[in-house]
Amino acid sequence: MPDCCGGRMESVTLSVSGMKCEGCVERVVRSLKALDGVHEASASLADKKVSVSYDPGTVRREDIESTIENLGYRVQR
Repeated sequence: MPDCCGGRMESVTLSVSGMKCEGCVERVVRSLKALDGVHEASASLADKKVSVSYDPGTVRREDIESTIENLGYRVQR
């Protein structure tokens, strides 16, 4: 990933179960984008996937996963 804002960017795609509608997708994306260090987030209801680009110096992958799980969805590990 290219550097952004002086930091190295990483991206991750997670399998997430429990998203049942577009409202679920929007809720996950909105919550992830609110995290400091997350630069982009998207989700696919059909694929049950969430993709996130983030600055690992600001936010950890574990923080991203726990944000999703705190909303009531399950990250498949």
